[in-house]
Amino acid sequence: MDSVNNVFGRVLNPMDRRQWTAGGSSGGEAALVKMRGAVMGVGTDVGGSIRVPAAVNGIVGLKPGKGRISAKGVVSGQEEESGKVGLETVVGPIASSLDDIGLFMEVVEKGKMEESDPDVRAEEGWWSRPDAFSIEKKFLDGKLRVGIIYDDGNTIPLPPVRNMLHHLSRKLQDRGIETTPIDPHTSGFSECQSLANKFFAAKGSAHLLSLIESTKEPLIPWLATRLKLKAPASLDHFRALLVQKNETETQMLSLWKELNIDLIICPVAPHPVPPPDRWNAIGYTSSFVLLDYPAGAVQVAVVEEDDLEDEVEGEVRGRWDLVNRSLWDDDLRRGYMGSPIAVQVVAPSGKERRCWEGMRVLEKVIRGKGLGKGPRL
Repeated sequence: MDSVNNVFGRVLNPMDRRQWTAGGSSGGEAALVKMRGAVMGVGTDVGGSIRVPAAVNGIVGLKPGKGRISAKGVVSGQEEESGKVGLETVVGPIASSLDDIGLFMEVVEKGKMEESDPDVRAEEGWWSRPDAFSIEKKFLDGKLRVGIIYDDGNTIPLPPVRNMLHHLSRKLQDRGIETTPIDPHTSGFSECQSLANKFFAAKGSAHLLSLIESTKEPLIPWLATRLKLKAPASLDHFRALLVQKNETETQMLSLWKELNIDLIICPVAPHPVPPPDRWNAIGYTSSFVLLDYPAGAVQVAVVEEDDLEDEVEGEVRGRWDLVNRSLWDDDLRRGYMGSPIAVQVVAPSGKERRCWEGMRVLEKVIRGKGLGKGPRL
């Protein structure tokens, strides 16, 4: 989850060029927007590559559902049309303000991409037509209900993230928003990371590696230990994965009604902004690609002095959790001071506007802002 290549080098986080990653893979876009070198950016996301860069650069980003925005012309290094097999990469905005994201989505809707790209699914008024209910109205009426994922069941959040979630829950309650914890095991969320990883692996890597081999270009350090030659999975294997995916989607779908919630709030990661090449546990973001839920990242806090005194709770759960704990070593902690902590606001599939409205409400609660004064472009 970094942005570095052998032509341009590494993207640096403009908030701290020495200690914090700029995120990836849309980190260059996010860093440019943060520096006001661009009024807005467009990123792609299949594991978190819109939300992670937005989060670590202290700006905002929205991952829509698949097919909302055309991906024609996006170069992925995969064979033509193979991106439709498994988990699809989606295109979405990265911006300095939520009003800018709203403007971007409005322009996308008016552009009628579905008339030139058969892969775009966009019913009339999918953005501009009000939802059956407005998140902002429910907030003002004191009827908004939010589910909070404190832990994905695999990787325990480090103290700054853990503390932020509990503080955020209290702040939401103080503003009349009812919050309820989501159990990662009974909801099925704990299975999402493993299943998403199986889909990533099932596509194989032979085509991509053959392209790299043809140029004799060395792999960047982060990929060198992760990208290995693998053949694509068999049709039977894909079918079995799709069965598991459908079961997990169904389990998560029932959650919305059982808990009677309008939105989900979840960390972007179980750790603060780490040094380059140290991002860990993408399950907090890739899970919502698997489920095809629109999800946006918005900053809600920064790492403070008190956070550095706390320790990780609970027994080590596995490899991901062990690596995550290594990010809390004494020699790294001080470097997190002042770094942004963001959460994801998540809505049901097809409800991009509901997600965006939820982000606006959250920003109002955290920062005491109004519900928007128009784009900053």
